[in-house]
This record gives sequence, structure tokens and C-alpha cells, in this order.
Amino acid sequence: MSIFIIQEEEIVKSIKYLILGAVGVFILFTADRVTAERTEAGGMRRAIIKIDTLSCGGCFNTISQGLSQLKGYSGMGMNLFRKRIAVDFTEPLSAEEITRTLSQIGYPGTVETVESVPEKEAFAYLDQKRAGAGPGQGSCCILPNVLQPAEKL
Repeated sequence: MSIFIIQEEEIVKSIKYLILGAVGVFILFTADRVTAERTEAGGMRRAIIKIDTLSCGGCFNTISQGLSQLKGYSGMGMNLFRKRIAVDFTEPLSAEEITRTLSQIGYPGTVETVESVPEKEAFAYLDQKRAGAGPGQGSCCILPNVLQPAEKL
């Protein structure tokens, strides 16, 4: 009889751990959603837009030039393989105005999602970090002291 009681206690203990684990996972997902909903008004947003006519870097340049004229445009990225662009923007710009402008410059598209973007994940922030990465600032491509006169070697 004592073997059955021990097994019963272990089963109850296992069920308690499963329930606690499920509650923990639920809290993590809920906290993430609540945080996303609390984005301050006028914060950075990112629209993911599908454009079936994307084919090359020239498309990127044309779209970037067209959108850069809009007040609130912050930057963009593109995935040619998936035929999608991601456009960062703030108020007063909207996803609807972005798609209207895309159509006007010859790249009609469909908005798939619009979500908040933390500042450190925004294209403008990443571009600024890249532009600031010069000699002595973490650049992997510019090695200022590699080419020196032979007499100094």
C-alpha cells in the first residue's frame, strides 16, 4: 500500500510542476503582449509590405528615394527572396500613406503587419551605428594601421 501512496505523491508533484510551468509560459507571453500594447504614442513603427515586383537593388533605391520624401519616414530594409520590404516610420506617417506612395512610384504592395519597433532595432539606429563604425570604432573592414611603410615594420 505504501508504494501506491509514494507513486501517487510523485504524480501529484509532477502535475503541480506542469501547472506551474504552464502558468509561467502564459505569464511570459502575456507580459510580451502587454509590453507591445503599451508603446508610447508616436513611437517607432515598422510596416512589413509585400511587393510582387521587387527584383533587384535598383528597386530598393527607387523605393528608398520615394519614401525618404515622406515626413515620419525613418528607414527601410528589403528581402528580395521573400519580396517584402520593412519600413520604419513615426507619426504623422501611416502604413496607408506608405502603400499609396509605393503605388505612385510603381511598386504597389500589400501591408502584412504593422508593429512597434524598439529604438535599438530600428533601421535608422542600425545605419547610424554602422556609419559610426570607422577606424578605432569597431570596424571590421577598415584597418588603418595595416599598410605601413616598410621601414616601420
